[in-house]
Order: sequence, then C-alpha cells, then structure tokens
Amino acid sequence: MNFELIKSYILGILVLISLLLTFSLWNYKPNYERVFDTDYVDEVNLGGTKKTKAEVVKPESIIFKRNDNYFSFNKPTEKDDFYKEMQSWVLYDFWSGETNGPPQQDYQVEITFPDAISLDILPSLFDMDEEAEDLPEWSFKRMYITLNQKKSTLTMHFLSIDDRYKARLK
Repeated sequence: MNFELIKSYILGILVLISLLLTFSLWNYKPNYERVFDTDYVDEVNLGGTKKTKAEVVKPESIIFKRNDNYFSFNKPTEKDDFYKEMQSWVLYDFWSGETNGPPQQDYQVEITFPDAISLDILPSLFDMDEEAEDLPEWSFKRMYITLNQKKSTLTMHFLSIDDRYKARLK
C-alpha cells in the first residue's frame, strides 16, 4: 500500500471523528437542577438615597424676558428655589395641540432642561389639579411661562423637541 493512501485514510477518519465530536458538543444539554434559593447572595448597601423624579429632573437654565431684555439668576440656589416654588403651583386646564413655535410675548420665562423629558412625567414634576390620563407621547426640552396681564394668570407652555406640538397648563 502506498504511504500517501494510508495518510489519506487516517486524515479521513480524523475528519469524521472531528465532525462527530463537534455534533455531540453542539447537542449536549447538561442535566443541572435550577437553584432558586437566593440566600447565598449577600445584599450590599451602596449607600445611595431614594429620590423622587421631581428631585432628579432639574432645569439647566431659567431666563426671564421683559420687552426684549433678558435676565437670569445670579446664584444657582436661587434658580433651584424658584423651580421648587414652581413645583408647588396647582396646574389645571390641560390642552395639547399643534403649534408654530414658541410663544412670542413681552413677559415670559424660558426654562431649558439638559435633556428631553417625556410629557407623561408632568404629574410627577408638577402638582396637577386634574388627573391627566391621555398625555401625548412626545418629549419636551423647553417650557415657557407666559403672563396674561388682563386675567393676572400664568400659563405654562411645553414645546416639543421639533417645535411642532405644544401642551398648555394654567
């Protein structure tokens, strides 16, 4: 017999053994019992504190507009105090619809958040008089507070990220 023929047979046998082992490895399912006892896991206290959504979501900037003049707070603590005071206002008369940009009034406050916020988080941020169940699914990054001098009321406008939609609360 030729030496090359013997090597070919041995190589063929090794390839078949390799295929058989690969197939058995792919189809192997160990018979382990599930462990449902969680006593072996130690609970670790990371030292964190629980905070509400209202405590976590804070504005990046608050800018006051009065007749094309713009103002802001000198100290960051004043901005935080103003925002906390806003969260205690009772809001009512929810309305949502399309718009063509931000409100253009002489007296208004623009509040900008660092990231987009879903509109369905509003009841967690502000004290709403009525239960807002069907809130739209868009997000906002800017909100405006406008003053109606005749009625002496403030209105909050939440503008969608793409400036196409607006929600309003009084």
